[in-house]
Amino acid sequence: MEADEVVQVYIQWTNSTLPAPQLQLAWFTRITMAARQTNLQVPFQIEGQTMALWVNDSWRIAAGTMNLYAGGQQPTQARAVPSNVIGGQFQIIGSKILGRF
Repeated sequence: MEADEVVQVYIQWTNSTLPAPQLQLAWFTRITMAARQTNLQVPFQIEGQTMALWVNDSWRIAAGTMNLYAGGQQPTQARAVPSNVIGGQFQIIGSKILGRF
């Protein structure tokens, strides 16, 4: 039968020298899947502000490796059935100050 799913994308800083959350929701959307549909491509974009950390009165994006997880639940959530979460990594090269507030 047709069903709705909330696709969630999380980011995780792996080696940040700055204080960072263990896991952060970076993007989400609700989709409808047709009956008997087993997979679906869902394009998404993570804004730079989502990866920024508050340090010394300014938002900064720090260089380093980030984990990326996408699926219908949090990647660290206890599971009674197999997970539909997939993961990967990406590199941030260089640092940037986004602004002072």
